[in-house]
Amino acid sequence: MQNLVLITQVAFSMVSPIFLALLIGRWLDNKLGFKMLFSLIFIILGVLAGFLNVYKLLTATDKNKKGEDQSGRKQ
Repeated sequence: MQNLVLITQVAFSMVSPIFLALLIGRWLDNKLGFKMLFSLIFIILGVLAGFLNVYKLLTATDKNKKGEDQSGRKQ
């Protein structure tokens, strides 16, 4: 069950910044009259932010698992 929760968190941590960045980029493109300039810039920033979120999540999860012993209790 914990693996399913982790996979879901990874998915939301990756998709949320990309979607938000796309919305901001499209809004700026429409406001300023560009075709896809800001959309592309913000999608790249969203992907980078998503990877950073996933990296932080997985390293925190790894640190928590190293702190547990064989029986599942913290040392």
